[in-house]
Amino acid sequence: MSDKKIVVPEGMLEAVVAVSPQADRPSREFAREFYRPLLEAALEWLSEHPIVPIDKEVEEILDKVEPYRNWPEMVKRVVEIWQRQMFIAPGSHPNDNKINKELADLLRPEMGIVEAMN
Repeated sequence: MSDKKIVVPEGMLEAVVAVSPQADRPSREFAREFYRPLLEAALEWLSEHPIVPIDKEVEEILDKVEPYRNWPEMVKRVVEIWQRQMFIAPGSHPNDNKINKELADLLRPEMGIVEAMN
């Protein structure tokens, strides 16, 4: 790995630890330390190879976002929508089958993301 300091979001680490097999998890702390470098490597790769939306995806996102007079807020909404959909497999996008409850609970209603993705 490079000298870059990669910060693994705590929720991401906890999600991995939560689904790790019990047999492979002698202790929660061991699992956290085992998976942290793996996630750091994946996030470092992603930081060096960003997933950039194609023009069609940008257009679809912009169609979902109401124009704002406050450009920083609009940019934040666009980035948030892209970040939520960039790892969803083709054919299983939330727009295909409505957003499931778990995903909807994570979305920030005050930003209108749920409405924008419906």
